[in-house]
Amino acid sequence: MTAHSARHGTLLTLGAYAETQGVKPRSMREHRRVIQGCDACAFRPDDTTPLLGDGPLPAPIVVVSHAARQHDLLMGRGLAGAARNVVDAAIANANIAYGVRFTAAIRCVPPDGQALSAVEQSHCREHLLAELLLANPTVVVTLGEAATGAVLHADVPFAAVVGRPLRLSDTTTLLATVDPRAAVQGRRDATVSLRRDFLLANALVDAAMKAGDAGHA
Repeated sequence: MTAHSARHGTLLTLGAYAETQGVKPRSMREHRRVIQGCDACAFRPDDTTPLLGDGPLPAPIVVVSHAARQHDLLMGRGLAGAARNVVDAAIANANIAYGVRFTAAIRCVPPDGQALSAVEQSHCREHLLAELLLANPTVVVTLGEAATGAVLHADVPFAAVVGRPLRLSDTTTLLATVDPRAAVQGRRDATVSLRRDFLLANALVDAAMKAGDAGHA
């Protein structure tokens, strides 16, 4: 995803970018219907509903993991288990007082770690962009290198972007942070990074809100 128009050199809105990808805004009702009826991937089990995500819409912050895991689907959460606990702790540490939405770039769990084809990934990407349009976030926090690449729709050197705000549009900033599974495995540096980055995410939302209030004064 690029925040800039190649022709004019100006920032795009998130909606304008989605339109260039052929993604139209959806209502929440339509979004739920489209995802529940998605059969684009041959490996989707008949008794499994692709991940819908959880949390408020709209939401100032959307947290995006790379791919749904089985217990995410079972619990109906964009991120569940120990990884969610770690992220929730970082959110609490940052004193984030508003709702945060959780979702994943890949909505189903490929069997045996099977990689998705480019076509299959494109269908999931449509769902992700549609959800971001519904959420209209100020900050999109991506968990790990794969999630960051999925949102940016490009291979990026993770070390160059992690912990550094990157404009996606005139109203939305991407903030890449580490995969919380590293913190679950006991890496203190990962816990520190998550706490630092959610503090920054909160500061970015606060700054955007103050700028909006000033613009209406």
